[in-house]
Amino acid sequence: MTREKKIIQTSLIGAVVNLVLVVLKASIALLSNSIDFILDAINNLSDTLSSLITIIGTKHSLKAPDQKHPLGYGRIEYLTSLIVAAFVFCMRTENL
Repeated sequence: MTREKKIIQTSLIGAVVNLVLVVLKASIALLSNSIDFILDAINNLSDTLSSLITIIGTKHSLKAPDQKHPLGYGRIEYLTSLIVAAFVFCMRTENL
């Protein structure tokens, strides 16, 4: 299995598990009226979105070189990593 396929597979598993956790924690939050569970569900939702951004970036990095990008699209992984880092930073500082 190639590196990119492992990244996509791992991110997909993480996104699905986090999405299940979002549903479970949001349900518990609604039943118990707990702000902690609501915030935890939002945290898992942000992790799901981070995994999806990683999947999108990895898939784009697999595109073959073309006229506009003769060296390929491999560096898009750095850009999506920066986006995920900024997203996580914003979500974490929001809870402080």
